[in-house]
Amino acid sequence: MTISMPPRVVSPSSGERQQTKLKVCKNITRRASIHKYMMIKDCNYFAIEGEVNTICYDEQTRRSMKREVTARRYGLKVEAADSCRSHCK
Repeated sequence: MTISMPPRVVSPSSGERQQTKLKVCKNITRRASIHKYMMIKDCNYFAIEGEVNTICYDEQTRRSMKREVTARRYGLKVEAADSCRSHCK
């Protein structure tokens, strides 16, 4: 008795150009997501809605160079609040 596996479903790549200006959010890794959450919770950093890979700080943030370096290593952008707000407009 042999067990046959179902065929693997592969989505075809269409090769067509994108016709809309809408950009799909870039997913971040689980480690980056956890690190971002801990920066927000522990050090009062904040995130901008719609910017998945950006974390911002202002004068009330307890900045940590070690956490910022780690965030950059995980692919997160750490920016001042002034430059973050310009992205939202």
